[in-house]
Amino acid sequence: MENEFELFVRSARDVLASYGRDYAMGAVRGLAVRNMISVVLPEPAEGFYPIVKVHEMALRELEELFYRYVQLVEEEGVREELILKLVDRKVWE
Repeated sequence: MENEFELFVRSARDVLASYGRDYAMGAVRGLAVRNMISVVLPEPAEGFYPIVKVHEMALRELEELFYRYVQLVEEEGVREELILKLVDRKVWE
């Protein structure tokens, strides 16, 4: 199972890399909020004002990857564990 987590984290990092740090963090935060999971993330850069459409695109790509993986694993509590892994591994860096 750990190998699948690593693959998921690596895939999420690849998907979010093109959006930059602040949009990637926003996507992780959005995913956590939609799954009612509390996470603590760094603040965006000073003066960062996100373009809503870009934020939505990053979130949509992350969600597609996330829910595909959740369906594949089909385990109870995997959603929270996955989101916390994203935060722990700092996929936005």
